Formats: sequence, structure tokens, C-alpha cells
Amino acid sequence: MRLAIIAIILVVLGGLGLLFFGEQLGISGLGSTNSATEVRVEVAEEGDLVESVSAPGWIEPVLQVALSAEVSAKVIEVLIDEGDAVTEGQLLVRLEDRELQADLKAAQARREGTQYGLNREETSLEARRRDLEFSQREVERVRALFESGDVSERELEQAESNFANTKTAVDTALIAVSSAETNLVSADADLGRLEALIDNTRVTAPMDGTIIMVAIEPGEVVTGSVNNPGTIMLKVADLNRMMMKAEVPESDVSKVSEEKPAKVFVNAYEDEDFVGTVTQVALERTRADDGNNIFLTEIELELQGRRLRSGLLSNTEIEIAAHRGVKVPYQAVLTKPLDELPEALHDAAEVDDKKKRCPVVFVEQDGVAKAVAVRPGPSDLTHRIVESGIAPGDRVITGPYKLLETLKDGDAVVISTEALTRPESQAATRSGPPGRRGRRW
Repeated sequence: MRLAIIAIILVVLGGLGLLFFGEQLGISGLGSTNSATEVRVEVAEEGDLVESVSAPGWIEPVLQVALSAEVSAKVIEVLIDEGDAVTEGQLLVRLEDRELQADLKAAQARREGTQYGLNREETSLEARRRDLEFSQREVERVRALFESGDVSERELEQAESNFANTKTAVDTALIAVSSAETNLVSADADLGRLEALIDNTRVTAPMDGTIIMVAIEPGEVVTGSVNNPGTIMLKVADLNRMMMKAEVPESDVSKVSEEKPAKVFVNAYEDEDFVGTVTQVALERTRADDGNNIFLTEIELELQGRRLRSGLLSNTEIEIAAHRGVKVPYQAVLTKPLDELPEALHDAAEVDDKKKRCPVVFVEQDGVAKAVAVRPGPSDLTHRIVESGIAPGDRVITGPYKLLETLKDGDAVVISTEALTRPESQAATRSGPPGRRGRRW
């Protein structure tokens, strides 16, 4: 019993000692009812910052061709598979052409008949012209005899009538020849059309490239015409030149122009980054599938021997400007109501007395959070330039973010040891802020 009482007294004395001397011993939360709040900090430093526009999108070849059926026919043979390398002019697909070949033979026969008719009309025209020359000489001869009184007026009138009839026959023959020539032109056009249709049953590669899609099988029937291409049979692309189609928001498109450099992050290749250059910005607005207004922007990539698949989702950061100044983590810049800030802060040059709120950062000074009015500048995904208010070397409080929302000037703080090894500014992911993941448009 006596030993138990002694143990209790020792525990009580030990607790009192921790209570009164814990603060001197550096034990957080003891020795004071007003314990310091644990925070993360990052030292403000001067450096470069690249301002960029972020946009989601997808990867596709710079040059790709979708081969559609230009004739309605059955697929006889598919000579390639997806992924095959092909050369320009190589036969890829063969369609049935039996009916077209029969139509071609009939058209050739019609053309031969039309050519024969034209030859006949041209021969007739030559005969009529010879008759016309004879009739003209006869009129001249009879007129001379009439003037000398050797023939009657009736004989002269008969010769002139024969001449007029012969001239009419020549005019008629000319019309017949013209009609036959028109028929021949029409026959040639029919022949050319059928030859083109037959040629369209042999689908060849329009360029050197790779087959990226095959949508037909032997035995299927494809439909289409020359004027209205129908069934898409396959796609050929040059995979040595790839681009990203980026969905640049309407609010940012004025900042983007051709020749701007860009970083591209492909979701399927998380350990690799790609660089590229803006080659085209759409002139017409497009509505994305989520309802937002966008401008499709093409960014050609520097592959450096790497191979990308068409359709991969991706994100981009298009560089629009470069800046240099004092940088702090983006989340460290807050907007606070003026009435929550110390009176002494209201006279700072960074405070606009016409506004009810002011941008501030909290810096750690001797274990106390101190609010500092700042003039924020450009930013990227992780940091922001502070044009005035703080200096390089200031210990800027960066988190936790929920704490920043409630932190006040003068609050006691203690620096988290975790912050020294894992700054919050590094928490931003390589694919951009939440909600900016790539998607297929």
C-alpha cells in the first residue's frame, strides 16, 4: 500500500514537471495551453518562371489518309493487316469488278459502233462537198451559155436549184458529222468512267506509311461512289510525324500563337515528356463534348525516334511568356479581407484601399506567422512570381492548405520536419491540376 502511494506521488510530480518545463525542453504541446501550429514552409527564391496555357487533347499523325470506298462492290481480298508498313502505290484491297468489266466491254462495243457511224457520216460529207463543187461549176457554165443566148432561162434556173439542193445536203451532212462526234465523246466518257470505277476496285496506298486501322473483311460489301465516298475501309498514316490536337479554352486562345514551344505529357507514357511546337491554331471556335468553347490547336512533336500510337490522351503546357523574379509556391498566395489583417498592413504599397480584399502571404518569423501584403505576378502550375512585398530568403508558409485558410497574423507556428523533406510545392502532378486530364474530343 505504501509503495502504491509513493508511485502515484511520483507520477503526479513527473506530470507537473513536464507541464512547467516542457516548453523549455522543446516538447510541442506541453508547457502552454496555447500550443504552436505545425506548418510547412519554403524559402522564397529568385528564379525563372515560364507562364503557360494548359489544355487537354489527344495524339494523332500529322499526315493520315482515310481510304473510303468509291465504288459499291464486294471485298475480294485484303492484302494488309493493321501495323503493316506500306509504300506508295502498293495494292492494299481488291474489290469485285466482274459486272464493271462486262459493262466496260459493252461500252467499248458502243464506242466502236459510234466511231463507225462517225466515219460513215464523214464519208457522206465528203461526197456532198464534191457534189457541191460540181453544182457550182455547172451553174457558172449554164450562166455563161445563158448570157450568150445558147440556153434558155429555164435551164439556168434548174442549175441554180440543183446547186441550192446540194448545198443543203452538205449542211445536213455537217450536222450529222457533228452529232456523230458528240456521240463519240459521250462514248469515250462512259468508257473512261467505267475504267475509273474498275481502277477504284484496286485500292492502293496513297503514300509511304503504316496501316493504323483496317475496318473490312473479305466477303463484306462496301458502298460508295466517286462523288460521295462511303465506307471507310482503312487508314494509312505517317507515324514518324505525330502531333497533339489540343483543346485550348476560348479564354486562353488569344495568348497562343504559331511557333510557341510546348511540353506534352502523354498519359500512357508517364515517365516520358515530349516537346513540340504549335503549328496551327484554329480560326473557328468548336464546342467540346463537355459544352466548353475551345479552339483546336495542333502541336507537332519532336519524337527523337520514339513511337506513339494514334488516339492517346495527353495534356500540354504551351509556353506563352518567360519571367524572372521572386517565386513562391502557388498556394501560398492568399486573398484575405482587409478587416482580418493588422492595421499596420493597411498602409503597405501593395494594399489597394479601394478593395475589400488583399493578396497576402504568411512568412514564419521567430515561431510566429506574419501576414505580408504582396503584389502577385504571373504563375505556372506550381509557383507564382511575387513582384513586391517579400524578398529572397523569406520563409514562406505553404501549408497545410486548410490551415492557410484559417491562419491569422501573430499565430504561433512551428516548422514541420516533414516539410523539409517533402515540400508541398512538389505535390503538383506532371499531368497538371485536377480536372485537366486529357480526353478524346
